[in-house]
Amino acid sequence: MHLEGAAMTIVALNVADVKGVPTADQVGSQPQTSAEAEREIRQRLDALITDIRKRSTADTVLTVERFLFAEVLLLGRLLLQFFLSLAHEALDVPGSSRRGRARFERQGPKGRALRTVFGPLRYVRFYMHKKNGKGGGYFPLDEKLGLTADGFSLQVLSWATQLGTKMSYAAAAMVLRGFIGWSPSTKSIEKAVLGLGGYAEEYLDGLPRPADDGEVLILQFDGKGIPTATAAELDKRRGERPERTSLKSARHRGREKRRRRGPKTRRARGDKSKNARVSHVIVLYTLRRHRDENGCEVLIGPVNKRVYVSPGTKKQAIQRGRRLADRRGFTADSGKDVQILTDGDVGYADAIGEYFPEVVAKGRHTLDMLHAVEYLWEAAYLLEPDDQATRANWVAERKSELCTDALDEMLDAMRSRLDELSDDEPPVKVDSRKGKGRPRKRKTPRQKLRGIIAYLETRTHMMNYQQLGREDLEWATGIVEGAVNYVLGQRFDEGGMRWIRERSAPLAHLRCVEINGCWDDFIGSVNNRLMTQARRSKSPPRLLTNVPPPLPAYDAAA
Repeated sequence: MHLEGAAMTIVALNVADVKGVPTADQVGSQPQTSAEAEREIRQRLDALITDIRKRSTADTVLTVERFLFAEVLLLGRLLLQFFLSLAHEALDVPGSSRRGRARFERQGPKGRALRTVFGPLRYVRFYMHKKNGKGGGYFPLDEKLGLTADGFSLQVLSWATQLGTKMSYAAAAMVLRGFIGWSPSTKSIEKAVLGLGGYAEEYLDGLPRPADDGEVLILQFDGKGIPTATAAELDKRRGERPERTSLKSARHRGREKRRRRGPKTRRARGDKSKNARVSHVIVLYTLRRHRDENGCEVLIGPVNKRVYVSPGTKKQAIQRGRRLADRRGFTADSGKDVQILTDGDVGYADAIGEYFPEVVAKGRHTLDMLHAVEYLWEAAYLLEPDDQATRANWVAERKSELCTDALDEMLDAMRSRLDELSDDEPPVKVDSRKGKGRPRKRKTPRQKLRGIIAYLETRTHMMNYQQLGREDLEWATGIVEGAVNYVLGQRFDEGGMRWIRERSAPLAHLRCVEINGCWDDFIGSVNNRLMTQARRSKSPPRLLTNVPPPLPAYDAAA
């Protein structure tokens, strides 16, 4: 195809988003066709081999590695330039075309900056100008190659976002810059998280059923509060910055900051600085039936474990668990075995009774055994506050009753000792900072033990551990508790973090994509959707956005 002056140039872009990129004279800035680009690649490879021969007598591995890394990036840009040149030459762009009622006319090649994993470069492509109606035209080459209007290759955004799921955006930019020599800005990484995160939950919910799944489905639910910015904090963050005065010494910047901010209001008793908004973690996996060497049937696993985050209510989390179970083939009328484990929360229990009635009917909604044992220890400290050995023996006896389903005996053992505890209200704690205390109703030891008994008594139907042991099913929620700490705690609950709920949810979904080991497949699916969107909308798609996707609203949300 006649290129009409379609020259391609690799240059270092002078833009705020790109830092540490090579200069134009390091890359080769002369205009190139595909034939010229191919010739330069071969010349540079020959020169590189010659250079290595010379270095072999004087340089160390360290200096050669550094030299080669820069050369590999440079060679990658040349090869990518060669690819874009070939694609542009091979694409047959007509002089005019129609898409529905819209008429387009080809214009001359237009240059564009593209920031890739090898560094920034420039390429050219034809533009189809719209001759009628509203809206602009499109670039056939960009549409064919799956390029967005953001100026970044999708691989750059993929790497930056994947790092952003594990560390702060600033740290992700620093790490990426250390490996490939440049990085998108932290603001661009955040926009990429919001853009990619808008596809993540739908992708996770649509994952196909594994071909080698087990026969028993296990669902575990737990939640954790993500520190969320209050309205006052957001107003302060978004408001006008106070005028700064010049300082003679940086040593006094803290004093100046406190002067501008004014006196800090001390929190009242009971006020929580964290302002947590709970997100719920769902762990779903199966167990496979297997016969051991003695011919006994056991369950092995976990098989095909997947982790999900639901940022809504407890009821919404259970609703999502129902949809995920159905997609795995464990529908309510399938007759397959399903077990659900929680920490005994009433909100979970009510929703499970509504959406998993077959699980409740079979006695497969299980209270985490370790959670029940924690209540036994709390009771033991009330009954035996001073004797450690007696306290441990008492808990061991109660645990034995718990594991053998002798729940009535366990509860009777606690009820029989209620009269041993005092019913006198403990003294009110005094706030030493103000010299006075607020009157606050506190439970007596007897009331605390009654509360423990009531808690366990109302959950006896969830504590059939002996039967579960015979069937080799689960007793505890250690997997989901570990997932809560890893998925939410390590990324969202570090010191000083304050999130906006709509902005934390996309990142949590992306973190689940990464943890479930399907990141590359997810990026490929997003790329396919963007290409389809470009063909339908007849305009280049844009992935980066500053508008977070809306939080999901499931059926009859609580």
